[in-house]
Amino acid sequence: MDYIPTPLSPLRGIDVPLMDVVPYDFKGLWEFPLRMGFGGVSRIAAGSTPSRIASLLQSWLYFGLLSEFLQSPVDSTEFAYRVEHPVSRLCIRITPIRKLLNPPYSKAETNRRRTLLEDVVRWLRHVENGSLCQQYTSPVIEITLSIRMLIYILAPLSGYPSIALQPHTLISKRLRDGGWCPSHIERIENMSKDIVGYYISCLRRPNPRGFSHIKCPTTNCEASSTSLSKDYVIRHTHPDSRPCPLVYVNENIVRQTIANGGIPLVSIELLPSGSTRLHVHAATSRDQFIAISHVWSDGLGNPLSNSLPKCQLDRLAMYLKNLPNPSSHAAFDNDFGPTFSFGPLSLDLARLSFICRKSDRPVLFWMDTLCIPVSTKKDDAWTNELKQRAINQMATIYGRASQVLVLDSSLQQCRIGLMNRSELLAHITFSNWMGRSWTLQEGALNPFVYFQFADGAVNLLDTIPSLGSSNKTTISVHPAAFRLVGLRDTLKSLKWAWRKRRTYQPAGSEAFPQFEQHIYETLHQCCMSSLHASGYNTAKNYFMPRHAKMTLQNAQWLQEFAAVWNALSLRTTTQAGDLPAIFANMLGLNAYAVLQLPPEQRMRAILGAGNELPIALLFNRGPRFEMSGDHRGRWIPTHLGRHYIEETPVMRFDSKRNLVMRTSEMQNQVRPTLLILPKCLHVEAEKITVMTLDGSRWDITLHREKDDLFDVKPYACTAFLIGKSTYQACCIRLLTYPETTDLEGVHDCPCTAEIVKPNTARIPENTSLLVEQFSSWSLTILGDTNSHLSIQPRIPRRRNFSFFDLNESVHWLLRMLCVWIPLVPLLITPTILRIYIATKCPWRTLSNIGRASLVTFVIQRFPSPLLFLPITQILFIVDLTQHGSHGLRSIGIAYAVLDLAWILYTGVACALMVQQWVQYRFEVSLSSLTKDWKQGKSIDDVWTRIKRRLPVSVGTWLEDIFTRP
Repeated sequence: MDYIPTPLSPLRGIDVPLMDVVPYDFKGLWEFPLRMGFGGVSRIAAGSTPSRIASLLQSWLYFGLLSEFLQSPVDSTEFAYRVEHPVSRLCIRITPIRKLLNPPYSKAETNRRRTLLEDVVRWLRHVENGSLCQQYTSPVIEITLSIRMLIYILAPLSGYPSIALQPHTLISKRLRDGGWCPSHIERIENMSKDIVGYYISCLRRPNPRGFSHIKCPTTNCEASSTSLSKDYVIRHTHPDSRPCPLVYVNENIVRQTIANGGIPLVSIELLPSGSTRLHVHAATSRDQFIAISHVWSDGLGNPLSNSLPKCQLDRLAMYLKNLPNPSSHAAFDNDFGPTFSFGPLSLDLARLSFICRKSDRPVLFWMDTLCIPVSTKKDDAWTNELKQRAINQMATIYGRASQVLVLDSSLQQCRIGLMNRSELLAHITFSNWMGRSWTLQEGALNPFVYFQFADGAVNLLDTIPSLGSSNKTTISVHPAAFRLVGLRDTLKSLKWAWRKRRTYQPAGSEAFPQFEQHIYETLHQCCMSSLHASGYNTAKNYFMPRHAKMTLQNAQWLQEFAAVWNALSLRTTTQAGDLPAIFANMLGLNAYAVLQLPPEQRMRAILGAGNELPIALLFNRGPRFEMSGDHRGRWIPTHLGRHYIEETPVMRFDSKRNLVMRTSEMQNQVRPTLLILPKCLHVEAEKITVMTLDGSRWDITLHREKDDLFDVKPYACTAFLIGKSTYQACCIRLLTYPETTDLEGVHDCPCTAEIVKPNTARIPENTSLLVEQFSSWSLTILGDTNSHLSIQPRIPRRRNFSFFDLNESVHWLLRMLCVWIPLVPLLITPTILRIYIATKCPWRTLSNIGRASLVTFVIQRFPSPLLFLPITQILFIVDLTQHGSHGLRSIGIAYAVLDLAWILYTGVACALMVQQWVQYRFEVSLSSLTKDWKQGKSIDDVWTRIKRRLPVSVGTWLEDIFTRP
């Protein structure tokens, strides 16, 4: 398949043999099998050999389709080439098709082509469902795959017809034979088209640890799970030679720092004698440090002590020394990460620091193996306490680190210089690091995530082009882009890159560049959504109807909740109890407070931290709180499920902690269907069929425990809430039969619903199967009155560029006022002096320069870009020196100096604001992690008191300015 892009060093692809092709006779494509002696499409496989069937398919749906599409005969020999391995034979290639294809010349021609391809897709679907393809019979299965690829090539010239085909079995087989994880195969199969799947099946994947995926499920990869017991193997960089000694960190300093609420940072010192020493000190707000993220199955952990082998530390020191300075062309929405780097030079505006990194300068870093206390004693309460505190700090550490360095053994075997952009994304997307739960927060909270490869480190947001770029995107690949070098070497490498620019165009992209772009865009989206799960720009719920009154903060909460849930559903952790801590950290909650709760109560506490939740939680079929008990909280999950949840629509908590949902607050495209059955189903019911009055029929399967103790006697009827797109549903027991659109009930169990084609000819005689479908309703799901658990409020973990947030403490308001209050006299005093000078110097006595100075003075006093330009001051000084000021020279000089002073102070104040903001957020983040922390009075509390004394219109106007984006 020469027309499909492949990696630069691919595995052997699929060769499609050239069969005995019968030329197409243009007597109708549908009847072609009959003319070949087959009994129609439905009887192709009856009594025929695989070779004969393959010859038919290639003559009919490949060269016959191409001839019918082009309306001209096609010579199959022009597509032939000889393959010598494993045996000499003729195969087909698609390259000659480039000179035959042409765009449609009319709308009628486009429609004809679209209809033709849709018919071929339908016939091909029937052939692939047969036994020959399911049994991987060659050469039939290769021929069907080549037909698919031909359809993908012709689709852009046919108005993009609907191509609804299941994942091809040959590609899935190649992935399984290549040792891919079933969960990865499931994700690849769900990607659009087979082009991406074929590209990935040609990818060479190093497996230095020998992970086996035989026992992995289709939902997540468990091959990299490892035991944290005494049997854990600490790996060396030279496994074949004599093991080197362990280098220990000062555990007393680490423990004392965490006990004091600080963050311990480590630096590596390579002594002249050849030994290695580790130093520890507490982090400050101005520290530039690197957070290390790794997979414990790679042997970089140590469950017994805070130490690592000397060889690992030496290699880590080399990685840190060569790591390029942080740089990113794109960042998350509202993230304050303006860092500009050029070789060894780095300007960090957030910390007001300019750094010229030297090779001998120690690099601070944080690594869980060295910075989280461990103990060999099971009942060591103090160590467990410090460990939980350190885990609670992790989101803050990774969110505020200057860089995050990812160490994955499979990536460290690959070289950036030997990969194209799609290959780089594929390696990262399906790495073991991407499959672990803890690594989600380690990569999703920071825009400066660098993946370590054999020849350097790469940040996807800096190196890889964003979507929407051209097909032939030129990327400068040079040493300065992936490793830290001196300023002179940086200039040399940029000069070399400018002369020899490298364009990523894998084999096949010249013929059909849309294939390479499709592969890149698919892998780019998959990688970014997995890596930066909570980094979307705008929350969907923010565009709800205005009367829903969804605040931006609540919309962002729902967005992050759904994104983190879906990302964790694809990942694995060795200890299931870690998931609530990760979930809490990603949502900005206090993981320490969550871990103090009983395991079955942790998810309940996290859900209670928000005012709104996705309705899709009611459809969750994962572990739930007392699933077979008779209570009102049966919908509350105890663990994160493996099912995808949508961000919209939403349900709200009322004052009694009941869940309320209204169709008036939902958009039509996501509004769920509500069916009400006028009877209460028995608990034993597992599957029912219902029909609406308009003839729509639903098959509903109820998922409940076998020993379910739910009592249905207090309830009058049954309702089914069905999702709009996924057809996931839930069963709700209503207290009374609805006489109005206001409903009340209790959640029973999740369901799956399948709609059947309407059958209006027959209405079931049993009226209990008839259901009423409500188009407008308000549903309240009652909850347990004493079940609400209160935890500390959310704290942003990222460097958020939002100086004036109403939820911030009054202490920040006081800091902000201390910075800006001195500006008031600096602005008022020169204004008064200038007005005084203007009164003493009439307009008619002023020169042209003086008049221009007075006009610009008036303009500058209004908010505009001219506010910070010293135009009026310069004009005034020129006029003062040339014409004097009628004896007001001393006052004029004072005015000019003070007017320039406030402009200069404004720049200084902006810099101070940034510095104070970073320091304040750092202090708040650390203090919020303590056990007895309580949030002080917020700006919103003060604003509420002030707003009561203002006119309603003024208060609303000011609130919109500060709360709306």
